[in-house]
Amino acid sequence: MKQTPRGPRTHLRALIPALFLTLALAGFLWAGPSSAAGVKWVSLDHAVKTARLTGKPLMYDFSAEWCGPCQMLAHAVFEDEKAAKYINDHYVPVRVIDRYREDGQNSPAVQALQRRFQLTGFPTLAVETADRKRQDMVVGFLGYDGTMEFLRHFVKPTR
Repeated sequence: MKQTPRGPRTHLRALIPALFLTLALAGFLWAGPSSAAGVKWVSLDHAVKTARLTGKPLMYDFSAEWCGPCQMLAHAVFEDEKAAKYINDHYVPVRVIDRYREDGQNSPAVQALQRRFQLTGFPTLAVETADRKRQDMVVGFLGYDGTMEFLRHFVKPTR
């Protein structure tokens, strides 16, 4: 009967799955809290229905992966705990990612929204009431304060 060698290499191979599991769990736990603090995006497919059910206005974030100011908006506002709580409490937030540069086209739903809001640049924040009768929008990154002022202004009751 042939014996298999038992040495440092054999023990190392036995530890690899446990090491992998430990690293994966550590990564999950490390990423967990930061993702909980951000905006809870609603899919484009469910946004209007959710707005009608909740009575909250819609907030569309028209963005693109290549857009530097879009990334600044995401980091400064959408990942900020206080801003994200305000948006989650008062809006049905929808992220609309433009894929024209990467894929040569956008989905028909994205194209329709871009036409409806007459999109001229990125980032664009567009908001509208749940009944879709009143809307407003802003193009460009206004910084944290400017963005929050725009969002607060829209949810104030009109007389």
